[in-house]
Amino acid sequence: MPITSATHASSPALHAQLSRCQQQLADWMACPSGKTPEGQRTIASLNTQASELKHALTSTQTSTATPSANPGAVGMQVDTWA
Repeated sequence: MPITSATHASSPALHAQLSRCQQQLADWMACPSGKTPEGQRTIASLNTQASELKHALTSTQTSTATPSANPGAVGMQVDTWA
């Protein structure tokens, strides 16, 4: 499952991807085949993917929260030569 970059994905889409990844991770960890070398590689991959999704979600939430911190400054320009 490819990770969509934070600039092209909405927060709900990232949450959905993270939820699916966490479910797969839980399934692999509970399964006896999760103890095999292949299962351990799959678990490691899913852990990495979950971390990347969490980071993308944090970045998305931070970038959408920043403009609202100073709503009057967005789109305003001041003519300093007037």
